Amino acid sequence: MNPICKFSDVLEKNMDLLFLEEFASSPDFLKMFLSKIYIESAKVIEIEQSKVHSEFGESDMTVIVEVNGKKHGLLIEDKIDAIAMPEQYERYVIRGNIGIENGDYESFDVFIVAPEKYLNDNIEAHKYPNQIKYEDCADYFRKQTDPRSFYKLQQIEFAINKQKNSYQAIEHAAVTDFWERYIAYQKEHYPHLWLSTSGGSKGSRASWPRYRVHIKGLYMLHKSEFGFIDLTFPNCGERTVELKGVLEKHLGDLTEIGVSLHQTKKSAALRVVVPVLDFKQPFEKVAVEVAKCFEGIEKLTAISERLPSDEIISFCQI
Repeated sequence: MNPICKFSDVLEKNMDLLFLEEFASSPDFLKMFLSKIYIESAKVIEIEQSKVHSEFGESDMTVIVEVNGKKHGLLIEDKIDAIAMPEQYERYVIRGNIGIENGDYESFDVFIVAPEKYLNDNIEAHKYPNQIKYEDCADYFRKQTDPRSFYKLQQIEFAINKQKNSYQAIEHAAVTDFWERYIAYQKEHYPHLWLSTSGGSKGSRASWPRYRVHIKGLYMLHKSEFGFIDLTFPNCGERTVELKGVLEKHLGDLTEIGVSLHQTKKSAALRVVVPVLDFKQPFEKVAVEVAKCFEGIEKLTAISERLPSDEIISFCQI
């Protein structure tokens, strides 16, 4: 009997990896997509998650197949419950044509893969000529008998139910566009930083990018409207004096390295001051400020790497 799998959450990037693994290993899964574009058979020669163009954004999945000796690109947008962004499909077409110009492939098609309810309810999703339902993917895995496929089936079913039960915030187009460009900038210029906030539709108040660091349980927040980068130490809000001693043991005087320690409710934060950013502004107008913010994020990341994981985790009781 196959095990029952329980998920606390399933994100689009989790689904991307599930689908890409299947593209790499299953010709039958590939055929489900090829049938939409009237290609009988092809061989996968390259797959890529989150292929980013600095100006025209990100393709969630890029699958390059060989058809009769020529390369054909499948550019795939993946959605669970985030609103399809305005002109997102058009940017996929632009990136596809750039791929042809760069010699990545000779031709391409654009897909969207999402739960059926999502495809029916979102007007922007209707622009995509090739649509694959999560439900069709679930049927594919349901026909398999191995434990791995059963695990994937449960993950897809969780994502389908998440979409059915989700609340969709009202998208703020300018903020969504700023986020897309912010993420593209990070991937192009600072790929070593661990930005954990994903792309997709954003509401008017979404303005705090979150980053992971090497110490499990700690994280950085770019509090853009305040001009702060905060390395957050959970459970330390009432112990900032003791925490400062621990930090200065490894970092030296905090003032001399350009950081300060603050209580943030129940947590404490090691802070670097950066320019204030308004995510409702066009990205190009604040490019200089963005660059300085990323310098601050990189600086605080480097500082965090000087701290011993075991000692900090023990101190914060995380």
